[in-house]
Amino acid sequence: MKSFKEEKEQRHEISIVECRDKQSIEATFGVMKQLRGDINIDNYYETIVGISKKNQFKLVAAFNEKRECLGVVGYNYDYRLSVGGKMIYIADMVVDKDQRSKGIGEKLMEHVKQEAGSEKCKAIVLDSGVQRPKAHKFYLNQDFGITSFNFKINDDGSGVNFRSSSSRSVRNSQDLEHNQSGLMSKL
Repeated sequence: MKSFKEEKEQRHEISIVECRDKQSIEATFGVMKQLRGDINIDNYYETIVGISKKNQFKLVAAFNEKRECLGVVGYNYDYRLSVGGKMIYIADMVVDKDQRSKGIGEKLMEHVKQEAGSEKCKAIVLDSGVQRPKAHKFYLNQDFGITSFNFKINDDGSGVNFRSSSSRSVRNSQDLEHNQSGLMSKL
């Protein structure tokens, strides 16, 4: 006898597809915009193609039987001393807000893990904004560990001033300590 989950998955076929053509890339825009709110449909395709050519970037999406994008992951290969060689860096990963907790993120991550294995990568690395505790919980459940902080300076020389889910900016080490303990308590 099949479980409810197995029956549900049979009724809703999900395909994991590497998006290379204009139609499939543009089909991911609505979901990607949920993560990257400042992107623009007018140059989305050209941006993805440009990143792909320069950085061996791959855009992989989960589509349902109606060819609607349910989730998308963007990643590239890199080499770093910190991991001892070749790795996959996940730059973007998002599941449509109405499709979360339905196994789509797991399917996308499984694709990345399989590719990392076949390409003999030493690690899969990603950064996740501190304002995304649900994403952090997902990554921890996918066997990722928290190994470092990511620091950023803008091209105008200013530091990044982002808002966490607690509406506090992280500006200095005291703010960081407070924010970090708050985030960990949500996991």
